[in-house]
Amino acid sequence: MLPRVRGIATLPIVLPGPQLKTGRRLDRDLGLIFEVDPILDDAVCQIGPVSLADAQEAYTWLAENWLCDVATDAEGLAILIALGLTVIERHLLPERPAFFVAAAQRGSGKTTALNMVSTAIVGSMASAASWSFEEEEQRKAVFSYLREGAPMVVHDNIPRGSAISSSTIERALTSAELTDRVLGESRSETVPTATIITFTGNNISPKGDMASRSLVAHLSTNRPDPENREFVHEDPFAWTKAHRVEILRRLYTILMLVRAKPNKLKTRFKDWWSLIGHPVELVAGVDFEEIFRANDQFDEEAQGAADFLAMMAKYLEGTRGGIESEFTAASVVKLCKDRFPGQSRSDHEPDPAVLRSALEEASGRPFANDVVNAHRVAKKLKSIEGRPIEIDGVTMKLVVVKDHEGNRYRIERI
Repeated sequence: MLPRVRGIATLPIVLPGPQLKTGRRLDRDLGLIFEVDPILDDAVCQIGPVSLADAQEAYTWLAENWLCDVATDAEGLAILIALGLTVIERHLLPERPAFFVAAAQRGSGKTTALNMVSTAIVGSMASAASWSFEEEEQRKAVFSYLREGAPMVVHDNIPRGSAISSSTIERALTSAELTDRVLGESRSETVPTATIITFTGNNISPKGDMASRSLVAHLSTNRPDPENREFVHEDPFAWTKAHRVEILRRLYTILMLVRAKPNKLKTRFKDWWSLIGHPVELVAGVDFEEIFRANDQFDEEAQGAADFLAMMAKYLEGTRGGIESEFTAASVVKLCKDRFPGQSRSDHEPDPAVLRSALEEASGRPFANDVVNAHRVAKKLKSIEGRPIEIDGVTMKLVVVKDHEGNRYRIERI
C-alpha cells in the first residue's frame, strides 16, 4: 500500500503539454518527492505558455551571456543547453543520451563547461568519476552512482584519442531501471537510471552502440594555451551561481514553449526528443537526428566495417566475377598475410595490413598476440554480419551461409 518513490526532484519538472509540476510534496503518479526551493519555485511558476519568439530570446541570452566563454559552434551550444534540460527532466526519461565534451587541446574548458551546466541546474559542480576500460569495473562504478541517485556524473579527462563503449552504460541509457548485485552482499537491487552520464577528453568519441546513443559537443581553439585566452567572465562558476535563477528561468522558458505536435518523433530517444530535443531544435535551428547520425558515420567500428566490405567487394569483383561470390574465413586469412619479398599482389587484392586493421576496428578489438587464423577471423566477421553499410551510395551487408561444411560469406547489395 505504500507508494514507490524513485527519486527526489529538487527542481520543477515540465510534463508534456507543457504542464509544470513543482512544490514540496509527494506526487504518487510520478513516484517523486518534490523538494523545490521556494525561491526557484517562485521564479519558475511565473512562466506561462511561451511563444517561439520568447523561447528564441531566452536561448540567445543563454548562448551570449551564460555560455559565451565556451569555445564551441552552434551545435555544441545546443548540445550543452540540451544537457542542462536533460538534467532537469531526467526523472521523466525512460531513455536518455550520454553527453561528450571533446577538444583537440588541453585547457580548452571541457570540464569547466560541464561544471557550469551542473552549477546552474543542481547548484554545485558535478560528481567526478574515474573511468576504467575494464567492463567489470565499469559495471560496479555505474551501478554505485546510480544507487546514489547523482543528478549528473562526469567521467573526466579520458585518455587522449580514446573511443568509448560500455555495455553497462548502453543498457543504462536505454532502460528506466538497472538491476545488479550489490557489491559485498549476496543480493541484487533495482535502481532508477536517471543519472545523466557525461565524458570529457581530448579527441575522444563514442564507438559501437554508444555512437548512436551519445551527443558530442566539440570545443575548438586556435592557440596552444587556450586557458590564457580572454574571457568575458573571469570566474564562470561564480557568475553562474550569481545568475542561477536567471539561467533556470530561461531554460524553463524553452521547456515551456508551446509547440504543435510533430508528425513523427525523431531519434531513438522518443520521450527525450519530445520534451527536450524538439524545443531546442525549434529555437536553435539544429537537427538532433542528423547529429546522432553523424556520430554513426564517424564511428570507428562502422568505418572499419565499411573499409572491410569495400576492400572485399573490390577483390571479389576483380577476381571472382562479382561481389556476391562466396568466400570463407580461411580465404580472408590468406589475404591478411603479408607477401614474401618479391611476391606481387594483384590490383584487386587489398593491402594485408589495411585489411587486418579494418577487421580489428570493425570488431572493436585487435588480434590477440597478432595471430590471424580462420577461427579469429570468423569471430570478427560475426561483428559485421547483417549490418547495413553504405559505400559510395550503395548499401551493402555481409551475409553468412551456414551448412555442414562450415560458414561461407557473401556481400549482398540491399
